[in-house]
Amino acid sequence: MGAEKTSPLAFGQVYDLFRGDEDFYFLCSASGRVLFTAGSLKLFLENDLTGRNLNDFLSDTLAANIIAAAFQKEYYEFQCELFGKNFRGAAEPSDGYIVVILFPVSEDGKAFIRKNSAQFISREISDQLSLMSAAVSLLRKEASQLSEAKKMDAPISVISQSIMRLLRLSRNMLDCALYENGSLPLYLHEGDLRAFCADLASRLHPICRKAEINLEWNLPKEPVVCLFDEEKVERMILNLISNAVRAGKNAPILIELSDRGSSVAITVTDRGGGISGESMSTAMNKHARASADHGSSSGGAGFGLALLRAFAARHGGTLILSSNAGGTSACISLPKNLEQERTAFNAVHLDYAGGFDHILLELSGVLGKEFYR
Repeated sequence: MGAEKTSPLAFGQVYDLFRGDEDFYFLCSASGRVLFTAGSLKLFLENDLTGRNLNDFLSDTLAANIIAAAFQKEYYEFQCELFGKNFRGAAEPSDGYIVVILFPVSEDGKAFIRKNSAQFISREISDQLSLMSAAVSLLRKEASQLSEAKKMDAPISVISQSIMRLLRLSRNMLDCALYENGSLPLYLHEGDLRAFCADLASRLHPICRKAEINLEWNLPKEPVVCLFDEEKVERMILNLISNAVRAGKNAPILIELSDRGSSVAITVTDRGGGISGESMSTAMNKHARASADHGSSSGGAGFGLALLRAFAARHGGTLILSSNAGGTSACISLPKNLEQERTAFNAVHLDYAGGFDHILLELSGVLGKEFYR
């Protein structure tokens, strides 16, 4: 469609239509450089347009028409294809910028967004929590100058811990959604899993000593070389430790690493009261909630064991639970070598914890607020 002198749908009305479930838009400078891409559009395209020029992903003619219409302060409608997906588009100048809103043409496109709503929600939550964390850091700095700074310490620590708990939940929710959509990446590294576990044990030691958490490690004497995603294996171990602390309170928790020839096994065993048969049947459901009477003020928010099963499966392995009155064991079995199609030695990935200490983040549900000062 060509440019029109009068907009049939004012930009404010168009934006109101898309503030809900399908918020597909991006913002350009007057010269056609993309300055901002809405999160849902990034997910839908699986590409971020930010930083690109219009003619990088649209035809030169269409890009020129959008810029020319904006220069004339005219509304412009068009149809286009982006990364194999069809759109009906509307571009309108606004305060020296160009706002481009895209309407998916096919019903399949709408279904895709509903399927990936967890991804979009998770990323939006993470963005807001990062801003909150920065504000809390500033508040803590300002409070330290006050005469009654100590009175501010406890509530600020509670806020900091709550931010970490929500960040952890948000990231777990995102990874579960990625796994269900078949797009959970692996960043594989060939290394010594024994040395990896020994390093994690040394980082955990001062925190566990202060929290009176009794961890016992049983590691082989020889190196255990295999392919594994360091971030995901670390999260699996810390998640199981967190569950064991809830269940066993002050009882010792045993972490064992064993070499089984073609596979390796990481087993975390607590000495709590065990899991009932009814709970065992739903324990790996992503919406299952841990019992609130297992050492925490509230039950678990879900995603934990479902996430571990997803991580193990992504490695080609398994997660097996066994429980009796004496306690619960969770065994993660991973193959030493992965088929080529499973590998993803692709790219340097961002820190999933957003710069926060991984241990404090993963154990935020069981540690006291004093750890978040």
